Amino acid sequence: MRLTLKTKVASVVTVLVVALVGGAEWDQRSRLSAEYLALLQQQQQSTVDQVGDELDAKLALYLGVLERACLGVTPQTLRDETARMHFLDTLGGARRLFNGVALVSPKGDIMGYDPPSAIAGKINFADRDYFIDVIRTGRPAISRPLVARTSGEPAVIMAVPVRDPSGVLVGVVSVGLNLLRPGVLGELRKAKVGETGYFVLRTRGDDPVYIVHPDTVVLLQPVPRDPAADATAGAATLGGEGAPVIARRSLRNANWDLEVVMPPGEAFAPLHRTQDRMRAQTLLMALVIAALIWLTTFWMLRPV
Repeated sequence: MRLTLKTKVASVVTVLVVALVGGAEWDQRSRLSAEYLALLQQQQQSTVDQVGDELDAKLALYLGVLERACLGVTPQTLRDETARMHFLDTLGGARRLFNGVALVSPKGDIMGYDPPSAIAGKINFADRDYFIDVIRTGRPAISRPLVARTSGEPAVIMAVPVRDPSGVLVGVVSVGLNLLRPGVLGELRKAKVGETGYFVLRTRGDDPVYIVHPDTVVLLQPVPRDPAADATAGAATLGGEGAPVIARRSLRNANWDLEVVMPPGEAFAPLHRTQDRMRAQTLLMALVIAALIWLTTFWMLRPV
């Protein structure tokens, strides 16, 4: 079948115009994707930076409270049971910050514990890394996540030295932050970012483990080694539209990294909806333009 001149002209012009419209739509979608990803990265990093600053401030506050409390501990306090209980009572409102408070001898034996525990007097902390650090350096220490011997639950321990008037270390005050109960870390575990986003707190170093995670099964478990998990601290990671968006912040007051994780389904849903609308609008525009081209071509090349 031979095509008429009108059909040939209309077909060629239609193909050229539709190709130009499609190319323009593809370019706009690419630009939109790049701008959206940059904005998403900025928002996620801003969120983790803000929460990281707040967590850093709380850790500094807690250590400050403990250090000030230790100023009231004397060698006599450690020797006298009544004095030890009085010290624990005088913590007052600060006591509510922690899930447990212990007065520990330089040898690691618990000399006083609140809340009272039948097994506290049988526990020794001399082999705990954080306790060894305090005794060795004479400075406050924050433990890696561990299973607390007093409660049997996952926790982080904060410990500060107790000194006599001459500066000699005579004991340690340690407190627990339970990872499952209400508190600064328990609240972080339940916090949401958007509808499905969440926070993860992990240790730094060669063998990182989870401190906070919405799935309690993985607490204290090793962090899987993958590109997202090994992202550079202080920068959001975009592993493609099929991967979660992860932003990380290193804390100053503990050897921890805080991450905010946004699953791809929620992270890229607005972008996908916008791209679908653009495709539908471009298709409709192409059909309208094609119809106008054919009508115009046939009208202009009609017999006179």
